[in-house]
Amino acid sequence: MRTEPSFSTDSDHGLLDDADRSYESSTSQIDVESQLMSDYRQRYGLSIDPFVDDPHFPFYTGAQRRQILEQLLHLCQFSHNLLVVAGEYGVGKTRMAQALIDGLDDADDICFVEGQINSDIGSLLAEVYEQLELQGSLEFVDFCRKKTEQEGLVVLIVDNAHHLDSNVVLDLINLLQESVESRLHLVLFAEPHFLSRLEHIDAPNLILTDFLLEKFSLGESVDYLNFRMEMADYLGPEVFTESGVEPWWRQSQGRLLS
Repeated sequence: MRTEPSFSTDSDHGLLDDADRSYESSTSQIDVESQLMSDYRQRYGLSIDPFVDDPHFPFYTGAQRRQILEQLLHLCQFSHNLLVVAGEYGVGKTRMAQALIDGLDDADDICFVEGQINSDIGSLLAEVYEQLELQGSLEFVDFCRKKTEQEGLVVLIVDNAHHLDSNVVLDLINLLQESVESRLHLVLFAEPHFLSRLEHIDAPNLILTDFLLEKFSLGESVDYLNFRMEMADYLGPEVFTESGVEPWWRQSQGRLLS
């Protein structure tokens, strides 16, 4: 059983600034944009939009992403450490979470939840129980108990964990530490300041393994953009160069806002 991140799209296509604009005008605008996208794909021989906001688009393994993903998969399998992936807004944490979900075994039970500022442990676990189709805490504890060596993992992935209150984080850590025989593994994705908060969490036996997702360098940004084109079946010479990408890269400061 597995769940997937829900990716929000901050697109303004089709939105009207003035309430009295006609329906026909907005429809015409959408038609023009659709035609431009069609022409763009036809020009480069693309099978899909290379920059579509799709969580299942092939995962870019450059900029240390492959190494981090491989270590996460290994530690989920062979450790009970608290795993934290830290990175600034827009560097690809949620995309890494999806890659982790895709990389885990089909026999594993995977739950993805998003930390909210107003989340408490009750509301967070209620979502977990719902996704895993469990009735409550007793069933959850039994569900996570390892009964045979062949059983899969239970992996709880929390995105935007920096939004969670410290007490909620401690409750999650306590769940992780309740039994060494548990199948439960906890992976938190958060902004870097979350790591300093963990230093003040009262969990003396906690073993923390953290990873930092860095912003893309200019060269990595060029490689990433050309990778997206290649994955959309573009077969020609590289479209993106450092000189062409540099203004965008400086403006975005190496962040991926997709």
